[in-house]
Amino acid sequence: MRRRDILIKLPLVVIAPLSAERVSAQSVELKETDPEALAVSYHANAKKVDPAKNPKFRPGQNCQSCGLFVPQPDSPLGGCQLFYGKDVAAAGWCNVWEAIQNK
Repeated sequence: MRRRDILIKLPLVVIAPLSAERVSAQSVELKETDPEALAVSYHANAKKVDPAKNPKFRPGQNCQSCGLFVPQPDSPLGGCQLFYGKDVAAAGWCNVWEAIQNK
């Protein structure tokens, strides 16, 4: 095999196992006590957010209405672009909430 062939195929050798692992890996739910959740004041239930402690919070905001949320069909959980490999509650909220951008 020529060096050029190896260089062309190398990314496939490296990426393929990572893709398979990513598909088979089960996401876990982000807990409010996780360090990354604490860093952004994540609450699994937006109705329990104290506006005095979280001045960015506005009534009606939750993960489901956030532009970073990736819903899962028939599930109260979904992915979040902030937390790789962890799901958040659709009813949750954190201080990184951002409005959904219309395309």
